[in-house]
Amino acid sequence: MVKRKMLQLALENEVAEFIEKHCHLTDENGRRIVARNLYML
Repeated sequence: MVKRKMLQLALENEVAEFIEKHCHLTDENGRRIVARNLYML
């Protein structure tokens, strides 16, 4: 169970970092191209 939690935290951190780096990207309508919309169990 500990390994699963560590993997989950690592993935969440990686996703957060990616979103932070790319959150300024928008489409032609001004909407964000990159957004977090996934929940990990």
